[in-house]
Amino acid sequence: GVDKNAPKKKGFFEFWDIYFRKFWRLVQANLLYMLVSLPIVTNGLAEAGLTYITRNFSREKHAFVSGDFFGTIKKNWKQALPIGLINLLLTVLLVYDIFFFYSTTANEDGSINVMGYILFILIMGVGVVFTFMKYYISVMIITFKMTWKQIYRNCLILAFAGLWRNL
Repeated sequence: GVDKNAPKKKGFFEFWDIYFRKFWRLVQANLLYMLVSLPIVTNGLAEAGLTYITRNFSREKHAFVSGDFFGTIKKNWKQALPIGLINLLLTVLLVYDIFFFYSTTANEDGSINVMGYILFILIMGVGVVFTFMKYYISVMIITFKMTWKQIYRNCLILAFAGLWRNL
C-alpha cells in the first residue's frame, strides 16, 4: 500500500511513523531488556541486545525481537558485560560524588563554601559528559570490534562533537 516513489519522511515524522508501526515489537524488546537486566550486573548485555533491535528498526531493517536480542548478546558478551559493569561502577561513583560534593557547598555556620560549589559543578559536568558518552557505547559495541579504551575514547570524542545534538 506504499508507493515506491513516495517522498521519504524526514526526522521527527519518520521517528513517529516507525514508532507506531513497530510499537508492539518495541514493547516486546523492552520486556526482554527488563528481564535480562533484572540482575543489575547484566545491564550491559541487555543494552547491547536492545540497541541492535532499535538500530535495525531505525534503519528500516527486519529484526526478530527475541532471536536477534539474544543472538546479539551471545555475539557481543565479551565486550558488553565488562563495559556494562564499568558503566555501572562509574555511575554509582558519580552519583555518590554528586551527593557528597553537594553536601559540602555550605559550611556549618551557613556560609557558602566556594570550593565545594566548584567541585560540585565540576563533578556535575563530568556526569553530563559521561551520560552523553553512554549514548554511543552500546552502538559501538554492536557495530565495531574495538578495545575498551578505543570505545571510551571515541565515545568521549562523540560526546563533545555532538554536544548540541546530545543536549
